[in-house]
Amino acid sequence: MKFCLSFFNKRLLWSNFCWALVTATLFLLLYFGVDYEPNENEEREIEKALAIVNHLNPNEHIVNGRFDPARKYLMVRCDKESEANADCGGWGDRLTSIFTGYWLALLTNRTFILKMTRPCDLTNIYEPNEVNWNIDIGGHEANMSKKIVKRMNTEEYKEQMRRAKGLDDFVTDEQLIILITNRNLVETISDNTNEFFRDQFKYLGFKDTSYTRIKLQYSFGVIFRKLFKLRPFMADKLAEFRRRAKPDNRTRLVCAHVRIGGHMDERNPTKPEDEYFQSPKHIGYFWDFIEQTFLSDNSRWLDRRTNDYKLFLTTDRDYVHEQALMRFGSERVVVNKGDFFNIDLIRQQPNCSSVEKTYLDFHSYQYCD
Repeated sequence: MKFCLSFFNKRLLWSNFCWALVTATLFLLLYFGVDYEPNENEEREIEKALAIVNHLNPNEHIVNGRFDPARKYLMVRCDKESEANADCGGWGDRLTSIFTGYWLALLTNRTFILKMTRPCDLTNIYEPNEVNWNIDIGGHEANMSKKIVKRMNTEEYKEQMRRAKGLDDFVTDEQLIILITNRNLVETISDNTNEFFRDQFKYLGFKDTSYTRIKLQYSFGVIFRKLFKLRPFMADKLAEFRRRAKPDNRTRLVCAHVRIGGHMDERNPTKPEDEYFQSPKHIGYFWDFIEQTFLSDNSRWLDRRTNDYKLFLTTDRDYVHEQALMRFGSERVVVNKGDFFNIDLIRQQPNCSSVEKTYLDFHSYQYCD
């Protein structure tokens, strides 16, 4: 991050490209639950908070995935049939909604359900790990009282939750709450000025203010691993990626996420159109940054005994991949096969084969140096 800001302050027009790299780095940070080096007091608070989170298993009474008519439920949903259907956002937005929904289920004593079938069923990629979120309420939903809470792209709602004005959406008699959001409400609900949530955190086992450290950057990795494990065929693909990207202990892995946006394929304008991010003419500056920061003779990043590295690249443009091959060589550049898509922009799929790369790339970032 500091490298990014230092380099791109010289080229202010190009600052958006820096954030493309930061986006890739963020996925790695989220997966491990790391943000920055906390001081000693913060570190103790984080450890206490995560120790409690790691032992929470609110769904232990439904390990077989059966519907319990006596329970209340909170469902994070993204599908094509539901009346609650809305733009769900890309994988990053969906991870935020899952994280928020899981915590709200815990704090309101509801069973957490995840139903994400657009553009394909997420259960093709993941299966429940410690917490069973794949509960089929099927024909029961028509007879359940329910409330749909749709809060997309709104910062005002976070402040309402902080002041407890949004509590009525979740502290309610409806048996089923369907949540659609791309906003992280956890930092708001862990604010100890909110009396209701403060009491609920204590009920869950937090005996002091350590719950104020339950933030996305600290606890996401713990939550993600409690909820998900890759299907075996995806785990095999990830292992194969690691063998290519880190063939030995001395090989360092540089990771770069270069997202241009706009039409996904200029030669085929019928393909989905993404938000436009930056001009292709600036890509050369990006490669300069990679070389100067990580690969130059002055860099301390490489193992000078071997100078061996790989470049893991994710991008939405073939010509970016081609440039990387020309600049760094085919023996250095590592990619996962498949097309890059914002998963919220493509058509419904019978399986997840066309978007497997999105999830595989996400997990591959954990091996970046």
